[in-house]
Amino acid sequence: MNQSKREEIFAKVDGLQAELTAMSKEIWAHPEVCFEERFACRTLSEYLKSKGFEVETGVYGMETAFIAHKGKGGGAHIAFVAEYDALPELGHACGHNLYCCAACGAAVALDELTGGEGITITVVGSPAEEGGGGKIPMVEGGAFDGVDIAMMCHAEDDTIVERVLVATTGMTVEFHGKSAHAGGSPEKGINAATASVLTYNNINALRQHFVPGNIVSAIINEGGVMSNTIPDYSKMSIGIRAARKEQRDALVEKVERCVEAAALVTGCTYEVHKSPHASDDVLPNHRLGLSYREALDALGYENVLQADQRCYGWDFGNVSHACPALAPYMKIGPTGLVGHTDAFRECANSPEGYKSMMDAAKCLCYTAYDYLTHPEMQKEVRAEFERENGMTR
Repeated sequence: MNQSKREEIFAKVDGLQAELTAMSKEIWAHPEVCFEERFACRTLSEYLKSKGFEVETGVYGMETAFIAHKGKGGGAHIAFVAEYDALPELGHACGHNLYCCAACGAAVALDELTGGEGITITVVGSPAEEGGGGKIPMVEGGAFDGVDIAMMCHAEDDTIVERVLVATTGMTVEFHGKSAHAGGSPEKGINAATASVLTYNNINALRQHFVPGNIVSAIINEGGVMSNTIPDYSKMSIGIRAARKEQRDALVEKVERCVEAAALVTGCTYEVHKSPHASDDVLPNHRLGLSYREALDALGYENVLQADQRCYGWDFGNVSHACPALAPYMKIGPTGLVGHTDAFRECANSPEGYKSMMDAAKCLCYTAYDYLTHPEMQKEVRAEFERENGMTR
């Protein structure tokens, strides 16, 4: 893209600085936990309505989710994703107040640059990232059907364009046995705690055969009350992480066999409660990442193009399997800053944080405009998506 067009894009976003910053400050000052983000949902929705977007709230069965559309259609469909929930007690210690506004700013600027011709612009208002998996029912409900590219940003202590994250899920297991006096009549009991212990050991016995980097972490939440009574109830919580969603699903099957074997040996009955919030691995689109990095470089950002973070999960992963997607991380404070802390929360309401928000909006808008105006890039983005998702051989 030539320099004059890039400067025009950046200037268009800069023109929104006062209103985006004010909105972000208000959301930061009114932190709301997952599925309770009424203030944030209303604030963002009203802002987009004031810019001519058609907004529908309470979508996909979630009161605090929204979809906003603008454009005359007939061409590419660009989605910007906004997440805006806070953490219990800590407030916006993940910086969501910044990049929900960046998403809205990028959408508004893109609409003003294009006049809505030959394009549909969508802002997906996504609640409950912290523990609720709000993007998952939106993906499953079709929010990203027909979307050509989807993008958003997240806060961090460094700027990372393409960050690969793992697929995650969890389950709770309950074992039911039969209580008896541990000394007087142990032969009449069925020890539910033993079933949990055997499950734990069965999982450990399989670790040798796990794909490197795949993780199963288990704890026993409940296993009895008194040592002189054989417990008739035990409960476990199990977390599962894998590099790809297919590996995660295979791990789930193995863990279920570990549970079944433990129940068979002990004579317990059992119930497995799977998490409804299984997050897929994040697949950042490299071609989109190269465009985003061009904008970062023009803004003078030190950045990392690619980083493999084989530990964290994010419900944006499900979006990246529905359409070509990119979710860069943007630096908001000193190197070494740790998320979900008081210090991170304060950086989310700092001059550096708000500068990062505006720069993220510029880079998102730049990447979207680059995509819209370069048919060859569109083909490359789609081909990569199909290849990474196993749609082509």
